Parts: sequence; structure tokens; C-alpha cells
Amino acid sequence: EKYPQTIGFEGVSSSYLLDNIQKSVDLLKKGSVDYEFRTTFVPGLHTKDDILAITRWLKPAKRFYLQNFRPEKTLDPNLSALRPFQADELADWLGLIAPFFDTVQIR
Repeated sequence: EKYPQTIGFEGVSSSYLLDNIQKSVDLLKKGSVDYEFRTTFVPGLHTKDDILAITRWLKPAKRFYLQNFRPEKTLDPNLSALRPFQADELADWLGLIAPFFDTVQIR
């Protein structure tokens, strides 16, 4: 639901973007091509509720990788002062979503 905001396309219809993403998700899950899903979580933009919503949307699936935000690798200089999530917080989230994917890891 926060995808337009996350990628900086707040003026674009959320339903348009999400419909196209859903088509890609469906193709991957039905096809024979190996795949993985991953989400980079940004403090102040993503919450525990967001990871749960993404899990409900994608489950069941082969692999999901939870990536922590890295301020030194951001294209938006306004985000460079943000502190990444704590490792124990990500580990807690990982425990919540693990039952819904074959493989779940933190990257």
C-alpha cells in the first residue's frame, strides 16, 4: 500500500501500481522460473504492521528476504541521516513471517 510513497511516485494511482505488481507476483508464483521476494525496510516509512501486510499479500511463496535500510547506500540524501532498524527488531519480524515462506532471511 505504501509502494508509491516508497518509490517516490506519490502522484501515481496506488491501485494502478499495485495491480501491475500483483500481475508480476502471480506470474512468478505460477511459473517455472525461480524467484524471490525482498523488501528493504526504511525506519520512519515501514513498521511491523507493514511487514505483516506484505506477508499476507505474498504468502505462500518460496523465498522472502527482509533487507535493512542502509543510509550510506541511499539515492535520496534526505534519508542519509536515518538509523537502520536494530538487528533484534528485524529478527523478531523474521520470526513472525517465517511460517509463510519456504525460506526467510535477513540480508
